[in-house]
Amino acid sequence: MTRIQALESERAHRRIVLELENRNSMLLVHGALLLVLGLMMTLTGAPRPTEEWFGPWSRLVVGGAGMLSGLVALVGVALTDDSRRGYRLLLGGTAFGMLWHVGLSATYAWAVTQSRLELLAPGEILDINISNRAYIPFVYLGYVLLIGIHVRTLVKLGPPPR
Repeated sequence: MTRIQALESERAHRRIVLELENRNSMLLVHGALLLVLGLMMTLTGAPRPTEEWFGPWSRLVVGGAGMLSGLVALVGVALTDDSRRGYRLLLGGTAFGMLWHVGLSATYAWAVTQSRLELLAPGEILDINISNRAYIPFVYLGYVLLIGIHVRTLVKLGPPPR
């Protein structure tokens, strides 16, 4: 092996390790985000339509589901996808978190369609009676897509061998 080939091989190895560290860091962030969003939803309330449909106790269910999916994903990150249990927890936590974000995105999208949507000029003050913002569904949809990348990667990798 020539010196150039050795350097290329070393660089390729560094890139692979960095990509794996990057993926684990993103999984850690997504798990923590789910945990914090779920906690804040439990403490401050679920989306308005959810509480109107199911009552104020729904925030415990909706927020608790977010917290649970985040906690499961975080434990999976800690165990790593090199263990069968870690793999299952990562896949389950991220897939459930993805569904949680789909539900929130759909709820907020429905809420926007049920209220008056105002397009504002720069500097124009928003009416205090408008609480449903049209950008919120897209925020959660972005989370769906980001977490979906992790779910796809985990499914393609498959569980580690025994």
